[in-house]
Amino acid sequence: MIVRSETFSLRDLPGRTSADPFAGIDDVDLSMRIVTVAPGTRNAHLHPRSYEAMYVLEGAGHFWEDGKVSPVVAGDCILVAPNTPHATLADKGVKVRLACFFADPDLKNNITELDIIIGDENQGR
Repeated sequence: MIVRSETFSLRDLPGRTSADPFAGIDDVDLSMRIVTVAPGTRNAHLHPRSYEAMYVLEGAGHFWEDGKVSPVVAGDCILVAPNTPHATLADKGVKVRLACFFADPDLKNNITELDIIIGDENQGR
């Protein structure tokens, strides 16, 4: 099955724009999200029901995981354990584009937005 990018339905989430290309497809035991993060602050979030595997498609920024910040660039892979607060931040002047994969088909019920604001102090390093 091929899902063409022009059919993606983009929606705004806190601090990012997102598309869920496989949403609504029955009998698939995973979900995927294409995310674009612009520079600025955003809320951390977590996934209570699965790991998240991310591939940085383009851009550069920082990955915040439960208080620890690490630089990321295109080509990097990130693995996040369930229930771990995290967020990806774009460096000043660039956007970060990610492909995110979850071993849970119901992404709507596998994300919790947190009241933890991450942002400018972590950018531009």
